[in-house]
Amino acid sequence: MRWRILTLLIYFLSHYTFLHAQDYDRDLVKLYQQCTKTRLDSAHRLIVAFLRKHEVSFVRKDKIIQTPQKFRKFCDEFRAMCTRNHHKPLLRRLRIIELIDNLKHQNTTAQQASKAFEQLFEDLIEAQDYSAGLSCLLEAGLIQGHYNVSTLEALKILFFAEKFAEKHQLSNDVALQLILKTIGYYLWELDITALSTQYFQKSLETGFSSRDDSLIVLNGIGINYQKAQDFEQSNLYFEKALRYAQHIQNQVFAVVIKGNIAVNLFKTGKLDLAYSYAQQDKDMSLQNQFWENAVGAMYWLVQIELKRENFAHAKILLDSLDNAVGKTNDKRYMARKRQKEARYLYEQALKNPEKTLLAYREFVQADSLFQLYANKNKVSELKLMAEVQMYAQEMAKKDKEKQTRNGLFFGTVGCLLVLIGWLVWFFYRKGKAQKIEIQTLREQLFVQINSINQQNQDLQARITSEIKEDENEPLAYHTEAVKDEDIQQLRDFDLTQKEQWKVFKASFLRVYPAFEQELVGKVGTVSNAELRLLMLHKLGLNNNEIAKTLLISPDSVRTGKYRLYKKFGVSSAEELDKVLQ
Repeated sequence: MRWRILTLLIYFLSHYTFLHAQDYDRDLVKLYQQCTKTRLDSAHRLIVAFLRKHEVSFVRKDKIIQTPQKFRKFCDEFRAMCTRNHHKPLLRRLRIIELIDNLKHQNTTAQQASKAFEQLFEDLIEAQDYSAGLSCLLEAGLIQGHYNVSTLEALKILFFAEKFAEKHQLSNDVALQLILKTIGYYLWELDITALSTQYFQKSLETGFSSRDDSLIVLNGIGINYQKAQDFEQSNLYFEKALRYAQHIQNQVFAVVIKGNIAVNLFKTGKLDLAYSYAQQDKDMSLQNQFWENAVGAMYWLVQIELKRENFAHAKILLDSLDNAVGKTNDKRYMARKRQKEARYLYEQALKNPEKTLLAYREFVQADSLFQLYANKNKVSELKLMAEVQMYAQEMAKKDKEKQTRNGLFFGTVGCLLVLIGWLVWFFYRKGKAQKIEIQTLREQLFVQINSINQQNQDLQARITSEIKEDENEPLAYHTEAVKDEDIQQLRDFDLTQKEQWKVFKASFLRVYPAFEQELVGKVGTVSNAELRLLMLHKLGLNNNEIAKTLLISPDSVRTGKYRLYKKFGVSSAEELDKVLQ
């Protein structure tokens, strides 16, 4: 019998575990699909909701329940999905969540946390994922609040995040609403109520508030007006929050808001209704073990009963208040202050001087501890804005330094590319010049070969003619005068194109067949440029006409002639003419 029961128990446990694993896998796939279909700035909330649902990372009674193995398993599986589908934006969001978990569950200091977030923020900006960068700034501010080192440090980051959202046009980003709400809450802690209300209002105007966030914001605005003794405006926002809480069926928050309304009713003399609301707040708080909230409700109930001179019930409430205070955290100085103040007011109402004095001393001591704790981060609005501006300037300086480093890097790379490009161009031009030189040498060789062939033909013709003269009657040689029209045609030749030069040279050699041969015999090899210049000079063109024909400057023509003078050993154009005859 026992074995059967044990077998059934093992079966049910294994079946439950199997079903739970199936739910987890199915919800994980569903989570990824939701994250890919919805806005990326909403992915963070979806992932956090999944982690809490499956107890991977969740809050219970003000404690974060750490399950590192489950969390690492989730991160590995979710990262694999993103990598498989090349979804880099979601991978960057996952990095933020991993960093938050690591910082909350490890023994890291606020300075280490700030440095880690700064590095992640720089990586996100480098990837130009500004929306993820804004979420990173939000979490950095919340982490500073989590460490509770300095509210001012958290506000510096959050104010910078607000300006960052404005710079990159992220007014529709979900993270901005949370940033504005958190700024309002931290300002409320610092008793800068007017500015706190302003940021709460900004948070509502974004239109992206979740249900809980909207309740918190409306309640916060009501408390700010309550601090300013504007009970009419305070009740207006409390009633809005109450109606909204009832609409979404959040009964716990509705009762908390009633407790805040009870304070306004008490201060305006409506004791019966104030008592009813405060009693509901007390009962709900005790039922849900919200000890600090229960202390606040009973504190006001004691004052209401003292006003109504119901001392017996006030004494019962005081005993319950003492019991609730004993269950709060030792650092909840507000609860102890209210406990001692309620005791002092009770003894004073009973007109017992000795007990009143003793209770007053205890109240003053508790109030001193509360003021010391509550005011350790208090700053004036002027100092706050100065600190925020200094932080913004520091971040701008870091950004400028980074841009300078990037500029130097890209400048160096650019210079190297320009240098490489110049070297490529230089060697290309050099190679092209060599090709042109080779082509020129080929043309000169071709001209010389043609000249040699022509000489051979002339020589062969002369030999043939002499043979005929010996065999037959002597031949009459007639030297024909060079026709003027042939010379004029040569003078009018267009030598701007390389192809025309060949035609011109052939035509010139028909008129003056032995011109080039005789030049070579007198001075040796003559370059194409020199031959061109000598031919045009032979045709009787002056320097300006030669320059126009060759598309060069007259100075270049004079320089070329001066070199020819030296080569031929003459000193003037007339002497050169004699040589050319």
